[in-house]
Amino acid sequence: MATQDVGDVVGHINEQCKRGIDLFDLVPERYPDTISAPDAVRAYMKQKDIDNLEPIIEEWAKSMPGQYEAFIPLLSIALEMVDEQCLSQDAGFLNCFSVSPMGASGLANMQNMRYQQGTVTNKPQPPPPATWLKDRVEWKDIFTSAKSVEPVNGCKPSPVQGFDSCMFPDPSKTKEYAHKSAVVADMFNRLSSNFLRENEGAEPLFSVSFKGKVYTKPYFLARRLQSLYDITSHTAQRIANFFPLSQKTEKSRIYVPFPAFILTGMRNAKGEEAAVPAVHSERVWEFRDKKTGKVEFAIRWFTGTQTNGTRFYPQDTHLHADWLKVKMSHTLPATASVSMLHMASLLSSIINTAADRYNLYDRGYGIIGVCNDAVAVLEQAYFNGDVGGYPLVMQQPFLLGEIKRRLEANSDDSNTGKYRALWKIIQETPNDLRGGDQRDTLRRILASIPYKEGEEPFVSTVQARAIVGDLLDKGTTI
Repeated sequence: MATQDVGDVVGHINEQCKRGIDLFDLVPERYPDTISAPDAVRAYMKQKDIDNLEPIIEEWAKSMPGQYEAFIPLLSIALEMVDEQCLSQDAGFLNCFSVSPMGASGLANMQNMRYQQGTVTNKPQPPPPATWLKDRVEWKDIFTSAKSVEPVNGCKPSPVQGFDSCMFPDPSKTKEYAHKSAVVADMFNRLSSNFLRENEGAEPLFSVSFKGKVYTKPYFLARRLQSLYDITSHTAQRIANFFPLSQKTEKSRIYVPFPAFILTGMRNAKGEEAAVPAVHSERVWEFRDKKTGKVEFAIRWFTGTQTNGTRFYPQDTHLHADWLKVKMSHTLPATASVSMLHMASLLSSIINTAADRYNLYDRGYGIIGVCNDAVAVLEQAYFNGDVGGYPLVMQQPFLLGEIKRRLEANSDDSNTGKYRALWKIIQETPNDLRGGDQRDTLRRILASIPYKEGEEPFVSTVQARAIVGDLLDKGTTI
C-alpha cells in the first residue's frame, strides 16, 4: 500500500470534515420522516456509550459497494493520522464518504488490481430475478410458462450498525405487473446473448416465436410487439441509495438519507466546492396495451453492481422514501424507443463480454463505467449529445477493444454497421476522467440533481445548485 495513498485519504478527511457544513445535514422540516445521518450516528453513539467515531466510520465503510472496498484498509490507517477534531461528534465526520470522479475511478482500479492479484474476490450477490425461460418459447405462452417472481418484502438488519434496510412492494404495482416485467426483462437479456454467438459464427441460443415467425434479435421482436403495445422510453434518475437506512420508531419508520457525495471541483469565489449526491440513472421502456391504454409491464436497463453487469431489469415495483425523488427526461416515441432497445441490448453484450474477457472486478462496474455511463451512450446516440448524467467515468478502451475485436472477427456479422456507429458514439460521449467542455460539465451536474428547487433534502445540495448555477450564468471557464 503506497504511503501516498494513505496521505491522500488523510488529506481528504481533514479537508472534508472542515467544510463548514456537513454534507449530510438536512434542510429543516423539509422531509419530516427523516433524520440526518450525523444526528442518527450521534444518537447511536450515545446509546452505545461510544465516544470515538473511528469504529463507527470503519463499520460504515465496510458496507460500501464492492468497488470501494479498497478504501477500507486506507481508511483504517488514515483514521490514526487525521486531525483529532475530525473524530469529534461536532465535526463533519461523515464527509469522508465523498469522492471526486477521478477518485472513484482510482478506487475501482485499485480494487481491480487487488482482484487480479488474487487478494480479493467478487462479493457474492444473488442474481436479478430470472424466470428461467426455455431456450425456445412462444410469445403467447411466455407469461404462463415462466416461473413467477415475488417482489422482495420486509426489513433486515443493515450492514451499517444500528439501522435496518427495508424494501416494501408498491401497492399500485400488481403481482401480475411485477411478473410480466421480470419475464420480459429476462427475455431481452437472453436475446442480447445471441449477439456474441452471431459474431462467433454460432447458432443463437434463445428465440421467441410470434405468430409463426421465430425471432432471435431484440429489434425485430420488439417491432412485432408494437402490434400489441405502444412502446415508449425515458431516462429515470434518482439518488443512488447504496445504503437504504432506516430506523423503526413506535409510530412509524424514520429514514436516514446517506448517499455517497460527488466532489465536483467546481468552486465559488469563497473557495466553497459544489458537492452533489451520487445519482442513479436508468433507461425505462413501458409497454402500454393498445386496447386498454394500461401499462402492462415495464423494463429498465443500466450497469449494475456486484457482478450483475449491464442488463435489463424488471421495472422497480418497490416503494421509495420520499426524499429520493425520481426525475424523468429524454423521452422517446415508439419507433425510436424500439431502435434504442436494440442498441441497449447490443451494448449489454459488448460491455459484459469486455468485462469477462479482461477479467474485471465486479464485472467492470466503476471501470467500464457505472449506471450513468451506459445510459449516457444511449442519450449521446439519440439526443444529439444532450447527455444528462454526472459523473461519467467510463474507461473507453475496454469497450473499443471489444468492438474492434468483433469487427475484425466477422465481417459478415449483421451488426457490423451498428458496431461502427457505437465506436464513434462512445468516443463522443462526455467523460469526466478526460475533461472536455467545462460548461457542459456544469450543465450535466445541474441535470443530475433529481430535485426541483425547494425539494433538496441536503443543505449542501442547495449550496451546490447555487454554486454551479452561478458559474453557468457568469459564463465562467473553470
